[in-house]
Amino acid sequence: MPAPTIHVEPTATGRWIVRHDNERESLSEHDSATDAQRVACDLAHFEGAAAVLLHDRYARVHRMPIEDLATAKADRPLAHRPPTE
Repeated sequence: MPAPTIHVEPTATGRWIVRHDNERESLSEHDSATDAQRVACDLAHFEGAAAVLLHDRYARVHRMPIEDLATAKADRPLAHRPPTE
C-alpha cells in the first residue's frame, strides 16, 4: 500500500482543512494556512506520508517539506501525538 498524501486546502468560508488524499472528509479545520500546514506536517511524519500538498486560493498546488520532528521547534506543540498510557 502506498504511503498516503496529506492535503491542505482552503474552504469557501476562509478556513483551511487538512485531509488524506483518498478522503473528502477533513481531519481538521484551522483559521490559517500556517496552522493547517503544521498539523499536516506533524500528521505526515507520524503516519509516514509520502507528501504534504498545499492547495492555495488560486488553485495552485505546492509540495511542502515534511519537517523532521527532531529538528522542529521544541516549544511548538505537536498536533497529533499518539495517546499515552
